[in-house]
Amino acid sequence: MRNPLTLPSVVGGILVLGGVLDAAQATTYEIKLSRAAVVGQKLLFVASAGQEQTTIVTIDGQTGPSEGVAIAAELTGRLTTLAVTPQGRESKANLTIEKSKCTADSITSEILPTGSVVLAVREPEITTYSVNDSPVSPRVARCLRLLLPLSGSDQANDDAIFGTLKRQKVGSAWSMNSVLAADDLFKTTGLRVSARDLTGTTRLSDLTSFNEQPAMRISGEMVMRNVTMPLPPGVSVKSSEFRAQMSALLPVDPARTDGQVGMTMSGRIECDGETSVRSVRVVVLVSQRTDRTLTIDQ
Repeated sequence: MRNPLTLPSVVGGILVLGGVLDAAQATTYEIKLSRAAVVGQKLLFVASAGQEQTTIVTIDGQTGPSEGVAIAAELTGRLTTLAVTPQGRESKANLTIEKSKCTADSITSEILPTGSVVLAVREPEITTYSVNDSPVSPRVARCLRLLLPLSGSDQANDDAIFGTLKRQKVGSAWSMNSVLAADDLFKTTGLRVSARDLTGTTRLSDLTSFNEQPAMRISGEMVMRNVTMPLPPGVSVKSSEFRAQMSALLPVDPARTDGQVGMTMSGRIECDGETSVRSVRVVVLVSQRTDRTLTIDQ
């Protein structure tokens, strides 16, 4: 038998492969970061999240012991959408817990027993949670807000801030909408930052699969500097910087609501000033992470 690995066959194979790669690179995709929730849809919900904050206070040159607050939670359950806002966001949902854990105030325990059915409802300011028509405890609510915060209808969605109306090729990147992001940050948190001090880029990194469906891997990064906040009279922000990394694995089909999203953020705020009788310096270090996976429950 003649050896098939002749020079002409190898060159031909390279040309064919090159054509396939060129075709893949030429394909463009609709970027849809915010997927409209569907009433009645059932999803397998897997989430983990954590927050840490360390505060260091110096008064008249004397630094006291640092104070830390940390909370971490994880949960697996079955999520059913009960109501959505006109913008397509979940405003009411049932979550049947399969397993859960939360560590807060140095205590680790179940968030709620397996089989508990939590009703999550978006109120004007926060999400409320109840079981059997009774509000959950403050500790349970604190843990659940890390994992299942229903968005307010007045928030700008991810497409408006991090997305793009232009179809994109794999490897393409685009800038975030800094003006809208700064406005949304103030509305939702009270933090102020100029649009020129808020920069970020989103990228269509790769084409892969999720739940046996073609999917886009999307990554992003954001930097905020000179963030200010309400403070006591005489105290002001001296310096501040926050950095965030975001990732998403979303079906190419924009109608699908499943996928994976994740975010990590770290920041530092340094404040100083004079009260009526003392000089004060406060340094706050914060970090946050979230990971959520939604799989359509057939």
